[in-house]
Amino acid sequence: MASHKESERFEVDQNDLMLACRGSLNEMNNWKVSKEGEDFIEAKKAMTFNENPQDLKITLSQQQGNCVLNVKGSMFGIGPIMTGKARESVRTFLSGVKLKLADRTKENSSSEGIVEEIEKLAVMKEKGLLSDEEFAAAKAKLLN
Repeated sequence: MASHKESERFEVDQNDLMLACRGSLNEMNNWKVSKEGEDFIEAKKAMTFNENPQDLKITLSQQQGNCVLNVKGSMFGIGPIMTGKARESVRTFLSGVKLKLADRTKENSSSEGIVEEIEKLAVMKEKGLLSDEEFAAAKAKLLN
């Protein structure tokens, strides 16, 4: 059995990392979750006519404020070609996780910026610089 392991450390909550893992697997062609728990996922690649079976074993653990993601890819067969395919699956998965986490970070920072802008508008309204209608229009513009 050919295999490849990698670990990554992320400064995120374990739940956020688990969501990113699920999202990455959903976007990988022909991969399906076969088992899932609170801190692990096992996935299998649906075999096509001329492919060997592949598995990913994903485990998460919280360590000193960081979340560690361990991924092991396995493929039926031996040799450098099979090991290379297992490595490719692991790295594709990890790249997807990083992209999902980056998207979530952008969403969070964007929504935090909107909250700050609405708070500034509220202060301006309290000072009499904006009417109720102007405040409502500016707030609606920010939220849309």
